[in-house]
Amino acid sequence: MSRWRWVLLIFWMLAGLSVTAVMVDRVYDKETRAIAAEFQQDVDDKTAALEREVLLNIEVLYALKGLFESSDDVTRAEFDKIATPYLQRHQDIDSLQWAVRGSTDSLTQLPVTYVASLTNYDEILGFDLLSRDTYRSAIEQAIDVDNLVASSSGIGKSSALDIKVFISAYRGEPNNAIERRAQTFGVAVLSLKVDAMFNRAVQRTATKGIHFTLKDHTDPLVETLLTLHLGNEHGGHGAESFEYQRQLSTFAGRRWTIIARPSSEYVDSHRSALPLVLGLCGGLFVLFGAGYYVAMRRRTDIVEQEVQQRTLDLYKAKRQLELLSQTDGLTGLANRRHFEQRYEAVWSEAIKAKRCITLMMLDVDHFKSFNDTYGHLEGDKCLKRVAQVVEQSLNRKSDFIARYGGEEFVLLLPHTRDNTIPAQRCIEAIEALQIPHTGSTTSEFVTASIGVAAMVPTTANHIEDLIVLADAALYQAKENGRNAVHYHVPKPAITAVEQGVA
Repeated sequence: MSRWRWVLLIFWMLAGLSVTAVMVDRVYDKETRAIAAEFQQDVDDKTAALEREVLLNIEVLYALKGLFESSDDVTRAEFDKIATPYLQRHQDIDSLQWAVRGSTDSLTQLPVTYVASLTNYDEILGFDLLSRDTYRSAIEQAIDVDNLVASSSGIGKSSALDIKVFISAYRGEPNNAIERRAQTFGVAVLSLKVDAMFNRAVQRTATKGIHFTLKDHTDPLVETLLTLHLGNEHGGHGAESFEYQRQLSTFAGRRWTIIARPSSEYVDSHRSALPLVLGLCGGLFVLFGAGYYVAMRRRTDIVEQEVQQRTLDLYKAKRQLELLSQTDGLTGLANRRHFEQRYEAVWSEAIKAKRCITLMMLDVDHFKSFNDTYGHLEGDKCLKRVAQVVEQSLNRKSDFIARYGGEEFVLLLPHTRDNTIPAQRCIEAIEALQIPHTGSTTSEFVTASIGVAAMVPTTANHIEDLIVLADAALYQAKENGRNAVHYHVPKPAITAVEQGVA
């Protein structure tokens, strides 16, 4: 098919695929929003379950507070009568404790008097709760506000992450913080296993495949990770965009936040096959239409392809001939014809841009003697090696080297500010080859001489001027003993004052 037909076909296919993609994207986006809404609802349900679990666990503290405030002498049996059933019903409670204020007037000691636990906790009897700074701060706050206050999280006796929740009991009915501190006679303590409670609350709902993180950010400077609950699978690729955070109601002065992210399994299970089916049907329809169009034009395409192939073969043959006509057969460098074409283009560009051109004429010293001594085959090898190292000495893509004739090479360096280093690098590279040359009167190895000329051409200059200057510099380098570089130095212009003196 012709190019415009291919363009038309591609445009039609792209248009069809674009319409299909837009439809699929809209359906997919609608599904994604629905999944996100359902996911947030699932998280909200689990958050509500956790809040209910917390309230069920801490209500025992109010019962203990009422017990001790209603009686002056509560026995261990009375304490256990209330505490033990709660421990049996709520396995997330690690222990219940009662600490009595010391005999001094100031609040300096709160030793643990009663302990109830399904495991052995008798060793903490007599432990002064005020001896630990985290407990002291929470206890003092609980006394002052006459409400539940929880300490920061820590590792409990059962090696699980727990928190201590405190509530104070008073003699009488204090009205302010000062009276409450004076009338406090004891503190009830609940040790709560946070990770067990959290996992139990999460597992009570049917939804699976959600990765939960519970964090405590009561302290704005320190965010504490309380617990993790992993679903059937970690959140996979793409699930991060569904991440949802829900802050729980303030609990005993602590502010907790649930961070939830669905697993890939969760997201995939809530997706339908509609976007995939819609995309496949649309893509197949577009491909079928394109295939039908191509089949109708196939015979014409075959003919056009044959013509294009023949044209391409002719073009390749032409390019190969042009390449052969511009390449030196021995060294693989550009030949003199190619150099003249390149030189003419660089010369014209330099006149327009007012830039400097550097031209180097390089001649292998005593090369006729080398051929006479070692033969023409060795002479050819010598020229190849010289051409190779000189070409490697050029650093810029714009630098150009060509074989000018016989053992002579020409180097064209446009926009060159410093032509000293490249020329000297070529001399050193050739001498470093250490090609023996017993017929040379200059060195025991093959060497070369270089003439360098540079100028900023103008329309007043002739294109051959720079070549003549470089050739003259090469002649002078040979006169100076060979294996050297001679730089053409332009004669300074004679000023009017100098003319008058003359």
